[in-house]
Amino acid sequence: MSDETTVPYPVAPPAEAVQLPRWRRNAVCAGQVLGETARLARWRSRAPERSLREYEARWSAQWAKLRRQPASDLATAVTMSSYGSRPLNALLEFVPYEISAPAFFRWRAAKLGRIFGAHYATSTPIAEIGCGLGKNLLALAYAGFTDLAGFDPTESAVRAVTEEAAYFGQPWRVGHGNLLDPDPGLLDWLSGRVLFTNHVIEQLPRHVPQALDWLCRAAPAEVLHFEPCVEFLRPARDLGDLAGWLHVVSADYQRSLLGCLRTLAADGQVELLEARSLGYSPRLTHAPALIRWRPRGRGNYEGRVRKCRLTRAG
Repeated sequence: MSDETTVPYPVAPPAEAVQLPRWRRNAVCAGQVLGETARLARWRSRAPERSLREYEARWSAQWAKLRRQPASDLATAVTMSSYGSRPLNALLEFVPYEISAPAFFRWRAAKLGRIFGAHYATSTPIAEIGCGLGKNLLALAYAGFTDLAGFDPTESAVRAVTEEAAYFGQPWRVGHGNLLDPDPGLLDWLSGRVLFTNHVIEQLPRHVPQALDWLCRAAPAEVLHFEPCVEFLRPARDLGDLAGWLHVVSADYQRSLLGCLRTLAADGQVELLEARSLGYSPRLTHAPALIRWRPRGRGNYEGRVRKCRLTRAG
């Protein structure tokens, strides 16, 4: 297992990306620090019900907008996002750039394809838990993966991805899936598949053990998380990391996923294969880490998972 801040699964930034000078990067991050500090003063606990309400509204609004601008093919679809075509101050391979949103998300799709392609054949059955509007499924389909599925707890996302799969002629299985309300039939269907989450566990700051229990009982071949991890931040030494740490705390996102998995690994319940920062984000902070693991056998892990230490403030 590696957790060094290196450049894993490298993908060259596109030619149109312009590297930001240090002073501009620091100015942007300082503004984010001020914004997150102000939001921290209005801190509210992130309950699962709150996240579901927020995402139900978000996916419904974003899908209505995207339907008015349909993509003609997968190559175009992977460039589309809620950011539209505006310029971004973004991270690519730990380096700050100015880049258009479509160029960034095209690069991000290539990055996901590189990560999955390094470990799995394109015929590997892969399912995303918390698939949102299917952007990651589109990226994997564009990279050549053929056996994909997406599950989400919000009805708007399930409707959108079902429509999206039909539009692009993709044989995806799409359905309802909630990490805090497991369906026994879905757990059985997921057995032996590669599962992944993307900025989903962050929505469950006090329910990480319960979510991991769900994933363990599904008996997957492997699990990948693309989730922010405060363990890789240096808020006392780096302005961008301080902004990222404040963002996690002010939004009340999870701070215990990697710690829980390390506890389970030490107890022999899972094998922790990889944990490292990925160094990309459409903003200069809140980059995800890649955490890859597999359960050791099938069973109810809830008692052991609940030994994980949960923290509120990182």
